[in-house]
Amino acid sequence: MVVVSFSRKALARVVEKISKRGVEFVVIGSTAVELALNKDVFEGDLDLFVIEPSPVANEDFYRSLAAEEGWEVGLTELGTLKLIANVEGETVEVELYENIMDFNIPDEVVANTRQASINGVKVRVLHPEQYFVLKARQGVDLDKLRNYYRQLGKLNTSLLETTLSYFPEESEDIAERLRSVGFKF
Repeated sequence: MVVVSFSRKALARVVEKISKRGVEFVVIGSTAVELALNKDVFEGDLDLFVIEPSPVANEDFYRSLAAEEGWEVGLTELGTLKLIANVEGETVEVELYENIMDFNIPDEVVANTRQASINGVKVRVLHPEQYFVLKARQGVDLDKLRNYYRQLGKLNTSLLETTLSYFPEESEDIAERLRSVGFKF
């Protein structure tokens, strides 16, 4: 499997272009952790939780945005839109998500994100602790979580537990997955 990567400069350009179009979003995927690690190169795609406009209800808006920027459009595994942005001579796949089907990020999580600056472009980003809970909830990429946990070192246990509390029916399973990658709480 080929791992796609993109630079901080390309990331900044993409989020700037999307923001200028009035899209309100939070960076939710592994890019959120890689930003916390102050990386200059990001692996995979850019996952955005879109607050507005809805990528499902306003698909034409995003298709127009892509066309005007010379980008392509595809679909994520969930069937939501994916923008394939070519900027700075690089390709950044931007997967657009919102709360649909089994994909759910509680409002409390979205309300408690942090602000990050990517080459001067301000964006809302999940805290690593929030990312860990959401990823453990999915039950996938536990090796990736283990690796990120080692790189980050100390985490805010209180934020981790608060985020975990938003999933009462699943909290024990999520907590067990987190313990399996090294968390002690």
